[in-house]
Amino acid sequence: MHGLNYPIFWLNGYQSLINFGGQNGLGRGGSQTRPYMAIDYVEYNQVITGLELFMSILDTIPVLSRIRRNHGLEHASLHILAKKHAGLKMGGYSDFNGFWLIGNLPTTAVKAGVEEALHRMKAGEHHLAVHPNCGTNFATAGSLAGIAGVMGMLGVGGRKRDKLERLPLVAVLATLALIFAQPLGLNLQKNFTTSGVPGDLEIVDIIPSKRGQLKAHRIITRG
Repeated sequence: MHGLNYPIFWLNGYQSLINFGGQNGLGRGGSQTRPYMAIDYVEYNQVITGLELFMSILDTIPVLSRIRRNHGLEHASLHILAKKHAGLKMGGYSDFNGFWLIGNLPTTAVKAGVEEALHRMKAGEHHLAVHPNCGTNFATAGSLAGIAGVMGMLGVGGRKRDKLERLPLVAVLATLALIFAQPLGLNLQKNFTTSGVPGDLEIVDIIPSKRGQLKAHRIITRG
């Protein structure tokens, strides 16, 4: 999980898992019954090992492996093309058979960009598979902000005034959720929705097309 930077939940090289409620370490029969925040520390290396094991299992499923590798190559291609064609709006999405690149680009430029992306990933530049504008990031941010909003309204009264008084708390929780979502979304990409290791993936064809009024290219892969 490269690049983790939790401003709140990162302490002394350990990831903190926050649990609310319970009895201050005394169990249900303890004398202190007020709610508290208990912080359990999980070794970072154990988290990484668990994720790697989980992904090694997922990668044995051909469909998921191909989609993740195509998704990674799509992101890498967008990185390369964005540097060569600064300011041009581009996008893409992936599936089992390849991926789409959407943007006003000539086919020769797309071909060069995709081939360079695949070559560089196979040479070890696995970080190219992670893109800051991936839908994974947006879905993560939206989900966490929504959960934060629900949590902020738990137990609120039925009056409008009660709900309005909770808005500052909701705003704080949503902001914290969005901060937390930034590194989480990138790491979900790296460990779940993309793969920076293309393996035997190869480009079969690049077909110019249109998606509505937008110019696009369909990249077909195999392997």
